[in-house]
Amino acid sequence: IRGQKGAVTMSDLLDGYPEAKCLKEKGELVPDDIVIEALLYAILNPKHNDGIGLVVDGFPRTALQVECVQALFKKLRDMHDVSYDTDDRGCCRFPRPSFKVVVLYVDEKTSIERQVVRANKALSHNARMTDAGGIGATIEARSTDLDMAKAMRRYDTFKKNYGMVLKLKDFFPFSLIDAMGTLAECEAQIARELRYQSSLDLHEEVYRRVTPIPLVTEIVNEARMKLVNRLNKYGRYHMELFTEVVGIIHEEVLPQIRKCGQAGFTEYRTSASPFLESALACEMLIDVLSDRGFSCSHMVEERMIPYKIDFHTGEVKCEPHVTHRFRITYQTINTRSMSSMRGVHNSEALDR
Repeated sequence: IRGQKGAVTMSDLLDGYPEAKCLKEKGELVPDDIVIEALLYAILNPKHNDGIGLVVDGFPRTALQVECVQALFKKLRDMHDVSYDTDDRGCCRFPRPSFKVVVLYVDEKTSIERQVVRANKALSHNARMTDAGGIGATIEARSTDLDMAKAMRRYDTFKKNYGMVLKLKDFFPFSLIDAMGTLAECEAQIARELRYQSSLDLHEEVYRRVTPIPLVTEIVNEARMKLVNRLNKYGRYHMELFTEVVGIIHEEVLPQIRKCGQAGFTEYRTSASPFLESALACEMLIDVLSDRGFSCSHMVEERMIPYKIDFHTGEVKCEPHVTHRFRITYQTINTRSMSSMRGVHNSEALDR
């Protein structure tokens, strides 16, 4: 697929580490530092990695290894971006990384059965080689395949760390494949999923134009940091005005919000002097409500109010009247549904 021929199996890579081999034979996990070292060695070794791509079997398995995959991808992407901007050949020297994740899943019963079958095949093959006078290579039978308890421990280790591996779906193209079928069916499904994942990759020129636009998560995180910074500045440099605005929120805004608790929005209108005299007061009110989880929009309404009429000339004198309108929205909860669920839980508790 996509011209990739390089492939490594973590189990084979770890055979070069005596400590790792001993742990594998017990059906236990190898320490993260050894696993990551072995993987990085394979990635940097031209014998394994031809520069086109590399299929890694058996990685990651733990939370730290999942974080390592994310860190490796970010580093490769940063190297590509820097090189692309500084060198005309950068996109060739450091290609844009593309990680695909495929997880093969079988239940415990099937997994143990397959391990036992694999062990029997290895033993049968080795017996034939011995009968033939030692001609031909033998196949090493894994100790975890020969011992049912070790095979069960191996699958239990997989189950404990399975949730960590699933977190990769939040960062990379991810496919969970039902591997209960035959080998040919699994191979076909893997090829189909990888082709589909590859079809989701952006062309390089499109990628260069799209990626400068920040992700929504980046914008939200940045906005949150700026919000905290502004609130701290209010308390440091404008404490008197800040205290006054917070007092208005307690006395006027919150009672109105509570009255409209099930509506999901309310509109607070005011012509109070703090808002008329300082635009900063409006920003303070918005920021405080935003920090408490509300969404708040603001607009200024100005209209002319007549205050004097000259009955001889018909002249009407007006003065501007400014009103600040704050539309406050928030998520609501269906209390009827919640009370129904609470009733169900209570009745179940009584039944028990």
